[in-house]
Amino acid sequence: MFCCVIESEAGATDCNKRPMQYFKCDHCDKVFKYKSHYLRHLSTHNNEHEHKCPTCSTEFKRLDSLNRHRIKHTEQKYVCDQCQNCYSDRASLTYHYKHKHQWKDHLFVCKVCGKAFATEKNLKYHLNSHAKLMKFKCEQCPAEFCNPWGKSRHKKEKVIN
Repeated sequence: MFCCVIESEAGATDCNKRPMQYFKCDHCDKVFKYKSHYLRHLSTHNNEHEHKCPTCSTEFKRLDSLNRHRIKHTEQKYVCDQCQNCYSDRASLTYHYKHKHQWKDHLFVCKVCGKAFATEKNLKYHLNSHAKLMKFKCEQCPAEFCNPWGKSRHKKEKVIN
């Protein structure tokens, strides 16, 4: 893995008052604020397409890209009128809408950095990141996460069985 951790310009800090770190790709010089985004980006530099759509044989480098693509093949598509995201069933669309668009009516706000969340549970997971509490550990490698979806995304991207 090629990585260059760089600190931001003087004076720029994150909500914990430390200089922010960025992750720079040695292949293309793109810079990422989050290590997880940098690691996901690395797959764009290999020529392997490990995930194949069983319906149309289109190949993808990442499993999440294949899963997003597969929605195109469903007979019924439920489209969000706010952002045009597609879902295969109404329940998924309703969940998306509630948590991505409707939540502004009932905010749970972080007292550390001011970021708002749709649910109290998501705020609690976010507070783990401020406290550096990594309660969710990958069973296959040393990776640790402050919330369950970080662990889940990691497992899907790494295609851990």
